[in-house]
Amino acid sequence: MPLLYSRKEKDNEIVIVFKYKVLVYILFVAAFVLAFVDVHPMWSFIPGAISLLLLIFGFWKPNREIKKAMSRKQVHVSGKNFSLKHPLTFRIPK
Repeated sequence: MPLLYSRKEKDNEIVIVFKYKVLVYILFVAAFVLAFVDVHPMWSFIPGAISLLLLIFGFWKPNREIKKAMSRKQVHVSGKNFSLKHPLTFRIPK
């Protein structure tokens, strides 16, 4: 799901930027909070299921690529996980 991240392949490196990962986390926390508020259970199940599916399937492909590069110790990480201004960025040299 390239909507949640961007992957740019240059001649000497691959750059993966998780732009909207923080929004998925916010949706997940909101669903968790709604589960403990006395509201209809579907109000917490729907956003929780959507955010969990986004976390699993939306980031599956880039996470797999990053893990392979981490095993070779070829990853440069910058940015913050919970920031929209400075998103989490992985640079993988070829």
